[in-house]
Amino acid sequence: MLSNHIIVPATTLFVLLQARENVVAQLPPTLAPIDSTQPIIGVSPSPTSLTGDNLFSTTSRPTSSPVKRSLVTIFNDGGTHTIRDASTSFTDESIVVSDGTTLILEEGGFVEAPKNSSWPAIRLSINSTFKGMGGVVNGSFAEKGYPDGGGEGIHLFNGQSSVATASYAEFYDGFSVHGGDAPDGIGGDALYVHGFGTKADIYGGTFVGGKGTQNLNGASVNILNSAQVHVYGGIFDGVIEVTNQAVVTFYGCFLYNNTHLYGSFPDESDLDIEVRTTVGGEVVIIPDGEQECDTAPSSSPTKFPTLSPQPTVVRSNEGTMNSSSLGKLIGLLFSIQATFSTFMA
Repeated sequence: MLSNHIIVPATTLFVLLQARENVVAQLPPTLAPIDSTQPIIGVSPSPTSLTGDNLFSTTSRPTSSPVKRSLVTIFNDGGTHTIRDASTSFTDESIVVSDGTTLILEEGGFVEAPKNSSWPAIRLSINSTFKGMGGVVNGSFAEKGYPDGGGEGIHLFNGQSSVATASYAEFYDGFSVHGGDAPDGIGGDALYVHGFGTKADIYGGTFVGGKGTQNLNGASVNILNSAQVHVYGGIFDGVIEVTNQAVVTFYGCFLYNNTHLYGSFPDESDLDIEVRTTVGGEVVIIPDGEQECDTAPSSSPTKFPTLSPQPTVVRSNEGTMNSSSLGKLIGLLFSIQATFSTFMA
């Protein structure tokens, strides 16, 4: 006997949830949040297939427990959930956090996306928050022949035009996130920050882009569409991409030459990384008040007083007039004035 249920693949669910985000962001919660002092319960013992009948039956409003749909678990109750050990962790599972909900990952916890999946390990949207206090997040591993490449580790997202729906994340020492490796394709980004008002504060942690074929590796951090990332510390393996009016701010003693950023954070830990800006992306450097920074170009940072406390702003691919060109122009104007004065005499 044929079932009247229609199995919907994860890629379709992604599109449907995206559409839902555009609507639910404006709807008030209909259920009270759960007790935020209680840890979440791990993956349900018998996954439920997503069907045509129940596609939106439990995700149209906040729920008092995680909603499991095939290989995706949804937290949307507006409460706070903590992953702190193996019993509260997720393997072969992606997590969606939305509707003002907070997810905390502590030491001993982990989230690992399923193989060959277009879903990130953790996706946050609609005013949700993630706190990486410790633990590990792994993006989807792409086996040979899988066309979409490695998956993102964490996707921080705002699909609206309002700051009120933007998501936020903060990261600390002891936390690590890895983009999915792709031996036959492109590696996944470790952290993907997207959308107006969306913001991440990185105080520490490790961010590793997925390894791809022929050095087609994922970014350690990919920032785009007016999102902002503030970097106070951390370890980064992979390029940092900044595009489409996005901004990345580094706090400490740093020099930025073309795409090469190097220097040290206030705790004197070093950073030497490629930072690429396109389509209005910006790099801002703010020296720490207690540090002595070298502002002269050098192959390595040295200790000299900072010439100016003002932030350094580097914009992408924009023409500027340097001091040499300006001096030549002023000299030319004086020459023309002298010639004109002689002629008039």
